[in-house]
Amino acid sequence: MNIHKSLKHENVVALLTHHLIDRSIALVLEFCDNGSLRQLLSKTAGGLLTEPVSRRYFAQMFDAVSYLHASCIVHRDISVDKFLLDARDRVKLSNFGTAMPYAAGDSFFTSRQAIAFSFGIIIIIIIIPRTIFIALSYTARAICERIHFWFSERKSVSARWPPTHRPSCNHDH
Repeated sequence: MNIHKSLKHENVVALLTHHLIDRSIALVLEFCDNGSLRQLLSKTAGGLLTEPVSRRYFAQMFDAVSYLHASCIVHRDISVDKFLLDARDRVKLSNFGTAMPYAAGDSFFTSRQAIAFSFGIIIIIIIIPRTIFIALSYTARAICERIHFWFSERKSVSARWPPTHRPSCNHDH
């Protein structure tokens, strides 16, 4: 809860307050009217998003996770279920139950690999037709080229990825 309380970013679900009820903690979070990304996918034709929408959502997801890393926090449970959509159709990262801070001396490469894998799975889920796994109509190279194209068009993201240095994380959360 302390980690979530410290986060203030347009693509992170805000923790508004909390209450202790008996031996449980009730969190009051920002309301995200449009549900999760997975719920949205279940309502779309073929369970896919268009490329422009996917690109916009993915950039917002990336911005949220980049903010966490700049704050020396790793989420540790990124998936389409953890990204919610608010009334203005903005993506918001939620569910910080497994999040944890890391310090400057911590091993960071493992979490980077896990995050890259999670984002790869999210991209596959939102833009690649389910028939790919049967028909193999796309190659891994074509997918990677498409992802690279997305980032090369968004200079602010491509300039930050992959990070060339770790942030200084000598503060407590």
